[in-house]
Amino acid sequence: MESCGYPQGAVEAPDYKHYVLPLLFFKRLSDVHLEEYEEKLKKYGSKRIAKEKFHRFNIPDGCFWEDIRNVARDAGQKLNDSLAKIAKANPELEGVINRSDFNARDRLPEDRLIRLIEHFSRLKIGNKNVEPDVLGQAYEYLIKQFALAEARKGGEFYTPREVVRVLVNILDPHEGLSNLRGMC
Repeated sequence: MESCGYPQGAVEAPDYKHYVLPLLFFKRLSDVHLEEYEEKLKKYGSKRIAKEKFHRFNIPDGCFWEDIRNVARDAGQKLNDSLAKIAKANPELEGVINRSDFNARDRLPEDRLIRLIEHFSRLKIGNKNVEPDVLGQAYEYLIKQFALAEARKGGEFYTPREVVRVLVNILDPHEGLSNLRGMC
């Protein structure tokens, strides 16, 4: 994991998923929102329309990635507050984006959080730069890495893609199939 830029040390590798995945999701959300804003600003020529309309998710003022990045201190609390506001503005994100306590310094010291934020800040993960399923691919990769790091019980929550492919080929699921009894 060190080669990915994730700091090692006080935080156990499996615990990183509680921080890395929501951060990655937040970064993508912010990057896509800014892309949508730029597109609408160009199309309509109005900052108000570009800001208020046509976004899949609403990000309140002061809650963008760069707002977090520019905080001089208490980045974890600012991140928690921003993610809570985003979840409130987008109820479908409740418990998805705001599920981790980024201010739990005993689990993730602030200097490590800042290093993660800076690491992700180098990435542009809007729709113009990455495939639409980038989060799914990143999630699968990270879960695999965490499972490998926690080999003793990694198989409890991660099924390798190759195994999934074999199961899909054996079961041959198709549209309308709702009951697999009798197939085995």
